[in-house]
Amino acid sequence: DIYQKEKNRMRNPREGKASLERYRLASSMIFQVILEGMNKCVGKGNFILERASIDELYLDVTDHCNEILSSSLKEDEEWENDKCSPLIKVSKKETVRVCDKYESVRSHDNGNEDLWRGCEIAKEIREFVFNRLGFTLSAGVSLNKTLAKLGAGYGKPNNQAIILPHLIPEV
Repeated sequence: DIYQKEKNRMRNPREGKASLERYRLASSMIFQVILEGMNKCVGKGNFILERASIDELYLDVTDHCNEILSSSLKEDEEWENDKCSPLIKVSKKETVRVCDKYESVRSHDNGNEDLWRGCEIAKEIREFVFNRLGFTLSAGVSLNKTLAKLGAGYGKPNNQAIILPHLIPEV
């Protein structure tokens, strides 16, 4: 296996430029594990996976989150008055919230359960990749790709961040 062979191999300066083969291989493995994790987490066909570069991707779980939340709202009256599912409560405790004056805090926000469910999915996928490959990931969650990418910067090096709609002007 080329990954094992190249693992911890030091490049000899006489070899010229560094080879990106090891990086490409690791990237490929990470993307494959993410795809596998997403299929387990939300089900095949319930998400859009877009590879943006060798080490960046976008996941769109909007339809899945809206479907989960609408079915939960019908089944469970506790969702009223900002009561969230247990999974979303866990996600809120472990996600950096981008807020006023660019501070990062952990906080409970009213509403936005679809975005918080996205945070839970990101957390599950990050854990899945770490447990399978030992790689840490950062994630950003928001209304669109641009805001999610900005959020990921707040979550580095091994966390995740959410940019909520009412905080967009602050970012």
